[in-house]
Formats: sequence, C-alpha cells, structure tokens
Amino acid sequence: MGPPDRGSSGSRATSCRHRSAEGRLERAACTRLGILERLDREPATVEPEEIWLDGLDEALAELPETQLDALRLRFRDDLPYDELAEELGTTSQAARVRVHRGLSTLRLRLDSSKESRR
Repeated sequence: MGPPDRGSSGSRATSCRHRSAEGRLERAACTRLGILERLDREPATVEPEEIWLDGLDEALAELPETQLDALRLRFRDDLPYDELAEELGTTSQAARVRVHRGLSTLRLRLDSSKESRR
C-alpha cells in the first residue's frame, strides 16, 4: 500500500510552512539590519535635521562630473542601473561603480566636514 493521499490539505500545509519560514527569515533579516518597521506596515516618517544638509552642496560641487551625473540619474531621476548606463554611455557595472565612488566620496567629505565643525 502506498503513502496516504494528502490531497489539497497536504499542499496547504506545505504552503503554510513555507510562508512561516519566510516570515522567520524576514524577521531575522530585519533584526540584523536594525529595521524595526515591518515591510507590510506604513514606514515611520523621519525628518532630517538641518545640520545634516550642512556641506552637502559644497561636497556635491567637488565631485567629478561623471560621478555627479551618475548620482543625479540614480537618485534624482530614480533610474535603474541599466538605464543609467545607457544615459551615461557605459556598462551597467561601470555605472554602479560611478555611483558607489560618488557616494563614498560624499560620505568621506561630509564626515570630515562634520569632524571639523566639532
């Protein structure tokens, strides 16, 4: 005699276990990332302090034009990397590198200007 026929209830149980495992993984990831809000809830609204913007214009002005263009297209125009690469006339990987380098440069300059204000 073969295994009992589970029918549709067996697949429902498997589906429930799968959703439960996904929920545990999501909760664990959110905990590791320090994200308190769940993805299915409205996110908390946070307004940056004015001091956060100090030095941003100067730091942006000091960026190489290629990095500044990449950041504008990525964040202001919200382009995905493949479209960003097309606009810049480069590969998707090169576009990612420009965005990464631009953000790294901004982070360093803003951190150093924050340190100098202390």
